[in-house]
Amino acid sequence: MIRPEDLPATVLSQQYTRCALYLSHIEFYERRVRPGLESGLKAIEFGGSNGFVRDLFVGVDYEVAPNAPDVDIHDLRAYDADSYDFVILDEILEHVERPWIAVEEIRRILRPGGFLITSSPFLIAEHKVPMDYWRFTQDGLRVLLENFADVETHSWGNPGAVTYLMNGMMVSTQDAIDAGEFDLTDVTKYAIDVWAYARK
Repeated sequence: MIRPEDLPATVLSQQYTRCALYLSHIEFYERRVRPGLESGLKAIEFGGSNGFVRDLFVGVDYEVAPNAPDVDIHDLRAYDADSYDFVILDEILEHVERPWIAVEEIRRILRPGGFLITSSPFLIAEHKVPMDYWRFTQDGLRVLLENFADVETHSWGNPGAVTYLMNGMMVSTQDAIDAGEFDLTDVTKYAIDVWAYARK
């Protein structure tokens, strides 16, 4: 079990809801990104950026696309097929009206062997930015991403964290530590955040 003192400083200021997710992304970077850095990897993030994944992907040609409505991920014809090694959707799919169309567009612009990195909240308050359509379990993400060659799903949550975060879902990891509420124990049926790494 990870103790607060073992957390990277970059995670402390991020939302507590994303702590386990971002620790997983750090491991993914070491396992899947760093070994290929000399090959000129390209990534694009849709839906805005809080900067965490962009800053993590050191050595990658990283683009943050304009937000909706300037870019609609249901229709990415402005982006060439087979163009990116990584597409990042950081807490975005719950706001996408027809995510099954969006993930096919993303699959189209990924290079063969490229990865979609996606996450969405599950047991968390509704948040309309501007709309909030969906919640996905790990099973749901596997179905949504069934046209990808390989899909690895994860989740994090526990009863105590659900209760704590219902009173304020925007708290940082440091806030949770200071309040004595930090707990990365995972109880799947209480998933707060669900994410996937899907290879084309």
